Amino acid sequence: MRRSVLIVVLVLYAALIGSVTAGVFYARDVVAPQLDTEKGQRDWDAWRRETADQAAGKGPVTRREQKSREPPLVVLMRDYFAVCLTGALVFASLLFAVMVFLVQGILRTPAKTKNRLPPPGRAAV
Repeated sequence: MRRSVLIVVLVLYAALIGSVTAGVFYARDVVAPQLDTEKGQRDWDAWRRETADQAAGKGPVTRREQKSREPPLVVLMRDYFAVCLTGALVFASLLFAVMVFLVQGILRTPAKTKNRLPPPGRAAV
């Protein structure tokens, strides 16, 4: 790769990694605490009661009863934050690598310059 293309790829990769990291931290710092409130806990308890009723066959569908006493996003962001961040970064990096590979292949493929049809006024040979 030429140096300028490499610099563009590295800048795009840094932007992607920064965006993914910021998104996961945003989920931990802003979204998860909204569920870790009295109202969030009441909503989760109501959902647990509803799934318990549905597990007993009192609803339109049969569900498993929810065992967690806390909303799953709160548990996920509190206890498994490092795993979530690592997984998001690994998958984003793999997706970026595949996209760079595909775009590089598109840009390096030579265009076909031969026409299959003869120019107007000439007979096909």
